[in-house]
Amino acid sequence: MRPRIVRSARMPSTQRGDAMDSFRISFELRPLADVEPWGNPETGLSLSWFGLTDGWYDLVVAEHHLFRDAAGDARGIDYQVVRLWEDMIEVAPAVLEEIPAALADRVAAADRWGKWVEQAWDLDDALDLCEVALSWWDERGIDTGYLRGAPRPHFWRRGDELHVRWRSLPREPDYPYWSSPSGDAVTSVAGFKDELVRFDRALVDGMRARVDAIVKAWSRPEITIDVDELCREHEHRASWLARALTTKRPSICSWDDVLSGVAQLEDRIGSVLG
Repeated sequence: MRPRIVRSARMPSTQRGDAMDSFRISFELRPLADVEPWGNPETGLSLSWFGLTDGWYDLVVAEHHLFRDAAGDARGIDYQVVRLWEDMIEVAPAVLEEIPAALADRVAAADRWGKWVEQAWDLDDALDLCEVALSWWDERGIDTGYLRGAPRPHFWRRGDELHVRWRSLPREPDYPYWSSPSGDAVTSVAGFKDELVRFDRALVDGMRARVDAIVKAWSRPEITIDVDELCREHEHRASWLARALTTKRPSICSWDDVLSGVAQLEDRIGSVLG
């Protein structure tokens, strides 16, 4: 049986404030003394900037906790926080670019759109065409394949609204019971961007304090840390989001090519619009 789809109530798009669903990214860094090193005692233990972000994180949309195991920690998934940070930065430029109305109308068909995309990719002789027609959709999704059965969120912009849709694969016996396996919500573009910036600054500031503490006195000598490289990497990562938001990333295909590709696929498998 497929997971129940939770749909968040939506107010008319002309309203703002409480009419928009909430969106927030929560995280907590594990205490430095408890961070597990990589490697083993025989070959050597070590930690890098990535590993030092060990902790918990969650994506909360309209009060639905996407990365919380119903039987697990209330703080969210136990993993390196940088993974979600990198993923959000990677999708941000595409997410903040408005998609054409013709595509937004089709994506609004919810699960019909998802099934249509699957059907298109099943055309063995149309892989190149699918790359043209559907690469924009993949650019707006976060890869959660490293989490067993976790929801995969997609984000897309229509006007001042930022739409969020998350779906999970059918649950396998060894998968966690994710708190919100599927759902749809709408937040504001400004709210999404503000929360992304807040998350970025909170993580960078938290890691700055962590790096400073290690430079001052690293109390676990059995674990190797390249302190100079750690400092360089921190300074580099501190500007990742700012660069992503100010540098236009070239799309794989133009919107005209995308729309043409979708039309060609619809000639073969029909349209989600009926």
